[in-house]
Amino acid sequence: MIDLPRETALAVKKIKRTEMVVTYLNGVKRVVRHTIEVEIYDPIQPLRMLGLELGLFTETVARGAGNALVEALRRRRARALARTETDER
Repeated sequence: MIDLPRETALAVKKIKRTEMVVTYLNGVKRVVRHTIEVEIYDPIQPLRMLGLELGLFTETVARGAGNALVEALRRRRARALARTETDER
């Protein structure tokens, strides 16, 4: 068994060991290879959830700046249409 520091052990979500076993003709079984898979928890997710809970992040997009741009474009279009109408007369 491996001794891990507490902080490291708490980060481990799952450990999986897979063995490849060979059975010889005389019936003896022997492990010839094994793999160990270690899955850890996402370290960013708890921070993201805490930030959302404290209101540090907003899920909505501020629309004030976008509305000002739309209004400016409408005024420009109206001026351009007014010039086109006076040029046609």
